[in-house]
Amino acid sequence: MCTIIDERHERGSYFRHLATVGLVAAGALILSSSAAVAEPTVDEVQEKIQKLEEEHANLAEKYNQA
Repeated sequence: MCTIIDERHERGSYFRHLATVGLVAAGALILSSSAAVAEPTVDEVQEKIQKLEEEHANLAEKYNQA
C-alpha cells in the first residue's frame, strides 16, 4: 500500500515539474519573440517621413480651404 502512494507522489511531483518547465519555456519563447523586433532601415524611415509629410500637406490644404 505504501508503494502505491509513493509512486503517485513521485508521478505528481514529476508532472508538476514538467508543467513548470513547460511554462517557463513558453514564457521565454514569448518574451524572446517580442524582443526580437527588427529596427527599421534608414530608407524605411525616410520613406515613412515622406508619406507623413505628404499626408500633412494634403490635410493642411483641406483645412485651409474649409
